[in-house]
Amino acid sequence: MIACFRNIKPVPFSVLSGTNTYTGNTTISAGTLAFSSLSALPNVNTLSIAGSATLALHAGGASGFTADDIAMLLGSGALPAGSALGIDTTNAGGSFCYTGNITGAIGLTKLGGGTLILSGTNTYTRNTTISGGTLAVSGGAAIPGSGTVVLADVSGAALSLLSDQTIGSLAGGGASGGNVDLGEFALTVGANNASTTYAGAISGSGSLTKVGSGILTLAGANTYTGGTIIAGSVLAIGADDALPLTGEPSAWATKSSARASWTSMATTSRCRASIRLPRAPVTAPSGTRSSTPAPRPRN
Repeated sequence: MIACFRNIKPVPFSVLSGTNTYTGNTTISAGTLAFSSLSALPNVNTLSIAGSATLALHAGGASGFTADDIAMLLGSGALPAGSALGIDTTNAGGSFCYTGNITGAIGLTKLGGGTLILSGTNTYTRNTTISGGTLAVSGGAAIPGSGTVVLADVSGAALSLLSDQTIGSLAGGGASGGNVDLGEFALTVGANNASTTYAGAISGSGSLTKVGSGILTLAGANTYTGGTIIAGSVLAIGADDALPLTGEPSAWATKSSARASWTSMATTSRCRASIRLPRAPVTAPSGTRSSTPAPRPRN
């Protein structure tokens, strides 16, 4: 399965911000409907959301949804399978932390400016979308390994690691934004075996590990320095500067062949994996040295 998430731009949506007292149903049939506070949503029990729609909440600040409000709504069963919970931190005063657990066959969308910090043990099964601002993850289980992390190609959209993290797959990003800041931590990609293309920039002193049977194509200008480990399937290089040439352990390719096979040491087991190279030769800069053997062409 190949998932195409490139040049993704956020779609405008409506926001209800008044103190609403209507007693009938609130139905979200498609797209996104946002509420600025709990008073704008008069009755959670009469909320009806279609399977592909998104319920968005403005979190934090003086009147926004609190962490308890979000936990109550998630526990109400209002979000059916296939729908998504959107959290907008524009008015949160910089950041909003949610330590609860997000479960079910739903997705999560980070909206607006500011930073949403997740630190719970989350098991929701659909995609994690970052349409604006920063999604910061802590604890190692904040993003489940079942879905794809999709970053919009807009300035300011970012994924930030506050601890080591494993995700299903990585997609989106581009020239405008949708970047990943590893900090000093390790990001493992490929747990859901999907094939995706990521065109944003990965930075930081942390490392990137590719696992699973899917193909991850890196198409952005990446500068992370902690090394690249390929422990499964293929890491495809879609641009000359997509694979950083520094870090431990890391490798660069010096051949212009379409595909080369190499052996990577991941933890204590030796795994066969492969790296797919661009057509133009990729050469190591002067004065640098790889800590792993140079790739060998596959017979």
